[in-house]
Amino acid sequence: MKRLNLEELDPLAPVAKEQLQTGSGVKSSRYAIIIDPEGARQEVGVVSSDYQLIPNRVARDVALDILTRSGLSFEEKSLAFDGRRYRQRWVIPEFQVEPKQGDFVGLGLDVANSYDGTTPFSLSFIAERLECLNGMVVDFILGAFRFRHWGEENGKFREELEGGVSSLTMLGENKDMLLPGMKRMVETKIDRPTVQTTFKKLELKDNLIAPVFMKIDGETEWDFYNAFTRVLSEKNTIRNDNLNRRISRHFFGVDK
Repeated sequence: MKRLNLEELDPLAPVAKEQLQTGSGVKSSRYAIIIDPEGARQEVGVVSSDYQLIPNRVARDVALDILTRSGLSFEEKSLAFDGRRYRQRWVIPEFQVEPKQGDFVGLGLDVANSYDGTTPFSLSFIAERLECLNGMVVDFILGAFRFRHWGEENGKFREELEGGVSSLTMLGENKDMLLPGMKRMVETKIDRPTVQTTFKKLELKDNLIAPVFMKIDGETEWDFYNAFTRVLSEKNTIRNDNLNRRISRHFFGVDK
């Protein structure tokens, strides 16, 4: 059978957890995660027997349930999937901040999940610059939460869902937490030595440095930060999403 490119797999396809066995039929203590078990049967992860498999489709539906029950309007934005890790994003138009005149940043929600145990099923709050639709992964400021009682029948998971709805509706009140860091960036001038020092400190690969440098459209730290997030958002991948989070922590001064 021809091995598929994992990034070409449907992130919402059916998925199954199947016990592995040796060629002689001896059952293993490990299990394979199989996408599209009735069709392509692509193995994307090997996990332990107690690994709790949550299909991406279910993770998405939980996020949509929370968004719908919040009563807020929302717009679907980007989706990233590398065959193992999944992320989908929605933006809430009514939640916006304005770090400088005419430059609006909208807030939204990410759902994350994985089939190899690297990313737990979770929701996090993000920001997206509306001028050029470059996402800023700032869940370390706006908040995030994990579901610890998935599938339990004792009501704890339902309580967590209610907590998710409450956290989402509170996002409007918490949005101003972003402004001090953003305004500091807007007011901070940069020069070439500052740019070069930042590249060195972040230990970035050369194939990212040049595109970011070319995207700097201004002379402030805000312009520099947005050059990063714009380049990373243009190629919508899980790897770039994680790098976006690390770079955002640096510019907001919380990477120490």
